[in-house]
Amino acid sequence: MKDNTIYNRPDNEVLVKTEDGKLYIVCHMEKQMQTVIDKMTTDDCKLVEYEEWDGQYLMTFEVREGIGSEAPN
Repeated sequence: MKDNTIYNRPDNEVLVKTEDGKLYIVCHMEKQMQTVIDKMTTDDCKLVEYEEWDGQYLMTFEVREGIGSEAPN
């Protein structure tokens, strides 16, 4: 994923934005959250914050620095 990018399409189930090594994911329904957590949580990506906001659910994941940015040999 590119840094400082919003991944938002009209038919998306969730909204995703990247910024400064973090992924911000907005779920429209509470029942979507566990699926997102299960799919996103890895050794290199951890849920660090959650808040309910205006009837939606904002989750912040921190991505370990350097993932996907290794320079080719």
